[in-house]
Amino acid sequence: TQGLGVVAIGLALFAVMAGILVERRPSPEAEAPRTTDHRSPITDYRPVVMFWAVAAVVALVFAWGRYLDMSPHGASGFGPYRLFYMLPKMDAMRNPLKFLYPMMLSVAVLAAFGMQYLSQQPAKQGKSGARRTR
Repeated sequence: TQGLGVVAIGLALFAVMAGILVERRPSPEAEAPRTTDHRSPITDYRPVVMFWAVAAVVALVFAWGRYLDMSPHGASGFGPYRLFYMLPKMDAMRNPLKFLYPMMLSVAVLAAFGMQYLSQQPAKQGKSGARRTR
């Protein structure tokens, strides 16, 4: 069976949302030199994160196959998979679930970016006022 864990999906969604919402900070060349780099890792890889997000959505749309037809009659619909099916030599590929594998790869890569973003966040101040160390 094909399946993705809740944690992987959550981290992937977190990476995409962080890639969209986190503001891009100025490059280090534009600022005075610092000893540590406080830029967010997700902003450095924003184009890569967006590529994998689009790849995951496209693969999922194709994996749904004929069930995502755009007409009310379903069987004679005009959906993305039918357009793909009209390409030369693609009519031999009868199993749209094969598109789940690229979707799972995309989600795994996005989950890795989400985990990287979470692991590089500065430590929050606790109730005692002491700051945690890494």
